[in-house]
Amino acid sequence: MPAVTFQVLEGIDKGRTFRELPTPITIGREEGNVLRLNDERISRFHAKIQADSGEIILTDLDSTNGTRVNGNVVQIRRLRPGDRVGVGRSLLLFGTPEEIAARHAGLLTAGTPTHGIASAGDLPGFLRRRLEEEQMPLNTSGGQLSAGQAGAAGGMIGLVEAVVQLLDQAGDRQVADARLAVVTGYGMVLYRYGACANAVVLERT
Repeated sequence: MPAVTFQVLEGIDKGRTFRELPTPITIGREEGNVLRLNDERISRFHAKIQADSGEIILTDLDSTNGTRVNGNVVQIRRLRPGDRVGVGRSLLLFGTPEEIAARHAGLLTAGTPTHGIASAGDLPGFLRRRLEEEQMPLNTSGGQLSAGQAGAAGGMIGLVEAVVQLLDQAGDRQVADARLAVVTGYGMVLYRYGACANAVVLERT
């Protein structure tokens, strides 16, 4: 059966790694769970991980405090390397470093030639897949990177979020293995020849 690896990022067990656990497994706080965590907010038998047709499926076992994947409450969810699973006060990173790197490399190189990070002619499909997997942060603040106006403060919301993501400090909003961020906007101040547009690209090194 397929094996799974989880690293504990937050919680009492922070720093522990559960490597190559044969599926199916359960996550919980009591003995009898393959992945047992010391967390009073985790149910006795909190969630189950199993393989189904080559996919790794997480199912919440009607836990008291729920299960989150990348910050979203789920009942059942397909897991991908780099997903972050929240149970109680604990946060688990799914996948080995090699699996996570391979997934991101595949997203960047599949279907070359590319325009940026999306395959040529496949931008709608790329966006749909990324949104379905909840691996693309969206700035819904309505802010902008502005040019010389008080509204620039709104744009800084997006800029600050980008920096927080790159520093891996976004908590439940964190995008797995975030390395590049793009913040775009436009200026509302009208100059002699019209408005302005601008963008900033940040890279984690």
